Amino acid sequence: MDDKIADIKEALRTSIQKAPLVIVTGGLGPTVNDVTREALAEFTGVELREQPEALAEMERRFKMPGISCVLISAARPWCRSAAPT
Repeated sequence: MDDKIADIKEALRTSIQKAPLVIVTGGLGPTVNDVTREALAEFTGVELREQPEALAEMERRFKMPGISCVLISAARPWCRSAAPT
């Protein structure tokens, strides 16, 4: 499937009519052109917000001696705004 919000939303509309549970995995990795999160947020009407605690944990886990860890925007942890804090 293309990384186009309209295509993802159409696939979601079709899927929820055919199955009681739909699992969305996104692309193969955190690439700049993966719009799965944005499409799912638009489809459900739930706003995304960055989770600083999750970002700090990701930075801690990926930190290696002598290697600089830079998380691009696409890899940052975003959760639905209704998520418990």
